[in-house]
Amino acid sequence: MLYAIPPKSPKITDVVRRDGELILTSDFAKYRVSPKTARILRVTVTREEDFSGSARPGIVCDGVFGDWEFEQNDREIVLKTPELSLHIDRETASFSYFMADGEPLLRDAGRDAINFEKFKTYKTAAAVSEKISTADGVKEVVREASRIEDGHSWHIRLNLRFSDGEDLYGLGQHEEGYGSLRGKTVYIHQANRKIASPMLLSTLGYGILTDTYSPLIF
Repeated sequence: MLYAIPPKSPKITDVVRRDGELILTSDFAKYRVSPKTARILRVTVTREEDFSGSARPGIVCDGVFGDWEFEQNDREIVLKTPELSLHIDRETASFSYFMADGEPLLRDAGRDAINFEKFKTYKTAAAVSEKISTADGVKEVVREASRIEDGHSWHIRLNLRFSDGEDLYGLGQHEEGYGSLRGKTVYIHQANRKIASPMLLSTLGYGILTDTYSPLIF
């Protein structure tokens, strides 16, 4: 007999305002919404015990913005700044973003909005390398190496629902011969004649900046 382990529920069971941030907890994950200005919301999601406190050099979000409020009922949690509102479905942890006047901006894909896959990480030990000439100059290439387990990390997929007629731009310079990214696959990494920038811009007037140091696939 096989026993299928049920998936963890995304239902929000706890909501706390703490140190200028809104912390939401479910069995599946922990969510942190940090208003940075009336127009900027920083959203962090983790499946660890708590959020990382490590300093990261790419995006600096110091300071606390306090001009926001939230309300909740059995169906949803709503966070409001003078210019934005964020509606979070309590049952599915789905996020929907609006202008203050109610004009919709962006929403995620509901119950399957975010997926996590945990994997082991390793570090190199006893490496043998040599220098070789490439089109980008002299590079040091590892020829032989052993590795030891060094912890774990996560593959993460975020599923968003864009509006009909909405065009998307950004993510760097890729020389692919098209403008709008709708319907396209973009590999976001640094390479020769390729500049990666994890910033996506919409013709609806919003942007998404992803705070990551890993390659991305759009």
